[in-house]
Amino acid sequence: MKDLMWAVATTAIALFTAAPAPAQWMLRFDRQKLYEEIWSEPAERVAARHGVSGVAIIRVCRCLEIPKPPRGYWAKKAAGHRTTRRPKLPKFDDMKAVERHR
Repeated sequence: MKDLMWAVATTAIALFTAAPAPAQWMLRFDRQKLYEEIWSEPAERVAARHGVSGVAIIRVCRCLEIPKPPRGYWAKKAAGHRTTRRPKLPKFDDMKAVERHR
């Protein structure tokens, strides 16, 4: 299953970002780890750490069915306002993800 998640994430990055070096697509995303990262800091910071754009990280999250914070979440949190609860990580449907990216 990890190989399948790697293939889906690699395909998503290759399709949605324009980088000349194919070696960049050898990134491996652990679904649980990416879920924790995306809910602990803004997508731009997570993306910078992985060497891709914020849009690419969000699209990888979409491909791996990882829920992400809603728009304005980090601004509300910084201002001390109530924020939405973090949803549980749903089960990953491997075949649906593969079909979507063929």
